[in-house]
Amino acid sequence: MNKKIDFKNFDLKKVKLNSKGGVYVEWYDLENPNDLLTVNSESLVHEDLINKLNELKYIFAKSLGILDGWEFAREHNRKNEEALRKAIIGFEEQVSNCNVSGFVVVGNESDSIKITGSLASEIGTVGLTSPLIKFEDDDLGIGIVTNEIVKDFVKEAYLFIYKQKRGADLFSDLEVIDEEEMKVVPEPKRSGLNNLKAV
Repeated sequence: MNKKIDFKNFDLKKVKLNSKGGVYVEWYDLENPNDLLTVNSESLVHEDLINKLNELKYIFAKSLGILDGWEFAREHNRKNEEALRKAIIGFEEQVSNCNVSGFVVVGNESDSIKITGSLASEIGTVGLTSPLIKFEDDDLGIGIVTNEIVKDFVKEAYLFIYKQKRGADLFSDLEVIDEEEMKVVPEPKRSGLNNLKAV
């Protein structure tokens, strides 16, 4: 396991879900930025981390341009309730057909991402990578929202790596206590037969 670093020094670079329900993560410690740190965990990820990735589905679909027709149909069918309803359903189906499996943070200032995932269709699934999505460039209207989702995701990734926030954990709702805060409990004294030594 990597040495524990403070959250302020946690610089996430890449995340990708693996086929076993775990996750592969790359990051830098800003106090020692020359060493790329990685973890490839088979531990189940917490649903909060999955939910943050799923929030990128709309961003993924929008960046690929597959929502343009549905948005046009929604905008131009406001007076026709049946056509508007079909446009809304088609829009939601297109977003749900997107599967986000991870992203890579790029740029000198970590100011953009590329989302990795797949798009399901009637004849199969195809793996795709989004075009570059810049946080400050809001041509598509998604940059600022993407930045907020990524910031929240970075917190979840940090909790997964350094605070052991995992999926299917009975104690995931409990507050995680730092090792420094834990008191050393002395080993209990042995009594009775446990005190006997082998002769």
